[in-house]
Amino acid sequence: MNTAGTAFLCGTVSIAILAAGHAPRSDVRADAARDTVTFTRDIAPIVFDNCSGCHRPGEVGPFSLLSFEDARPWAARIAEVTSIRYMPPWLPQPGYRELEGERRLSDEQIALIRRWVEGGAIEGDPADLPPTPDWTKGWQLGEPDLVLEMTEPYTVPAEGTDIFRNFVIPVPLESTRYVRAVELRPGNPRVVHHSVLMIDRTPSSQLMSERDPDPGYEGMHSPTNAHLPKGFLVGWAPGKMPSFEPVGTAWPLDGETDLVLQLHLRPSGTPETIRAVLGLYLTNDPPAHKPVMVKLVNELLDIPAGEKNYVVRDEVLLPVDVEVLSVYPHAHYLGKEMKAFATLPDGSVEWLLYIEDWDFNWQDQYRLANPVVLPQGSTLHMEYTFDNSADNPQNLNRPPRRVLRGLRSSDEMAELHIQLLARDATDTAILEAWLSVVGSTQTAEEYILHYRKALEVSPEDAEAHYKLGFALDVEGHSREARTHLREAIRLQPDWWRPMEALAWILASSHDGGARDPAEAVRWSKRAAELTQRQVPAVLDVLAASYAAAGELDRAVAAAEEASQLALAEGRTGLAAVIEDRLALYRQRKPYVRPTPR
Repeated sequence: MNTAGTAFLCGTVSIAILAAGHAPRSDVRADAARDTVTFTRDIAPIVFDNCSGCHRPGEVGPFSLLSFEDARPWAARIAEVTSIRYMPPWLPQPGYRELEGERRLSDEQIALIRRWVEGGAIEGDPADLPPTPDWTKGWQLGEPDLVLEMTEPYTVPAEGTDIFRNFVIPVPLESTRYVRAVELRPGNPRVVHHSVLMIDRTPSSQLMSERDPDPGYEGMHSPTNAHLPKGFLVGWAPGKMPSFEPVGTAWPLDGETDLVLQLHLRPSGTPETIRAVLGLYLTNDPPAHKPVMVKLVNELLDIPAGEKNYVVRDEVLLPVDVEVLSVYPHAHYLGKEMKAFATLPDGSVEWLLYIEDWDFNWQDQYRLANPVVLPQGSTLHMEYTFDNSADNPQNLNRPPRRVLRGLRSSDEMAELHIQLLARDATDTAILEAWLSVVGSTQTAEEYILHYRKALEVSPEDAEAHYKLGFALDVEGHSREARTHLREAIRLQPDWWRPMEALAWILASSHDGGARDPAEAVRWSKRAAELTQRQVPAVLDVLAASYAAAGELDRAVAAAEEASQLALAEGRTGLAAVIEDRLALYRQRKPYVRPTPR
């Protein structure tokens, strides 16, 4: 029906009422009012529930949405970004798995916003306006129990390549508390690519920071004892919303402990100052459950320029029954499609997450509204698709170029962290031991080929030298492996992992010509020093090095120390392996690895 016809009919009804001697009824006026969409009655509830959490002073939204005056200038833009579901930011597709905290507007809400704009974006009766939500200023989760910040600000230079900087934050606790949530505010998201929060129960990180003249210390591979909380991935990335851990799964934070905040920083063209702040939500109650974090990853990314559908996969078999608590996918700008699912022993499929259109700027850790139970023998799967063509608007390279796996924003990554909960402590130990053995589905041969190609592109990549050396040693090419591990140490002198791997070859290789006990002792002692003698595997290598050099009493002492540390960490499988080698040292024999098959 056209507008003129509608007006004519409305006018006819009004005339008829008046002709009958009646004034317009109040319910007729109410019906007309309900046909008019207003901000105060119809739109404010949607905005307050779904938008204002970020769009308010001090938060990441570029403008505030706490009032009609705030929203009116942006009305058309709000209708546009909600209609294409760019806002509120929520990447998972509906219908695959119900997730906590879904920020998805219904079709009816989107239509209502569009009608509001088309009707002139009217304010409405101020009496209809619902109360403004009562947020704690500066915090999404309410007032933290403990607020910590970087001890001093750090200035990101205007120009240069990606920076990986580690900032040590002392924890002023006298006794152990348990962390229910961390709200991490990076301070300047213009230059922060992502961040990871680690724990160091030793002075190693503090010593590294004291040696560096600038705040914190450099390095994407922390050469210290800093590590993620066991079973958890704590950090920040664009779009990641803070949330509480599932009930009964808090992680311990001891007194006299340092938190280490690693920031991946990107120069913006002007000097930028950052001073990140942490809000910690604590409890005195020890956790009833200890989650396990499984990481699916494909490190062999080599995406040709122009390739629109580059697919990578990884999978892991589960040795025990588990519940899936959360899923955290990670890729950079070339990511397009992400699938996380499980196949059960009967062949059926349980979806965990499906993202059809990945956006680096809005990634999150997705908690399942109802944990999914997976029986023993199920397999977890990751499948990612990348678009390295000019049609990808997020592609940083114009024209596109070949992109390899790496931590810089211009590199690419394919990772999926899945938080699992086993039935009891025994199954948890079985799961942890299993995951430490099965590793990735990529073979040593594939790693060797990939990292040879990677070094053709980036010959100064310390990580590529380390991983190539490690894979070469697995395949029995110990002499060539030594060359790459020594190069990794040259490029990153305080990184203990290539030292540990090199010392292992020099002490225990099946190839007698590859062994050098004196050099093995030197590198293993340096790795033990860098890790404050707190890493069992490093002390195990130190023991093997001493034994190879004929210092059997020192070998016994180091192996005993390694075994005790492994047991204290609950790593009974590693402790058993160390005890086997310890028995050799007590018999005055060194340990030599068998020839690879």
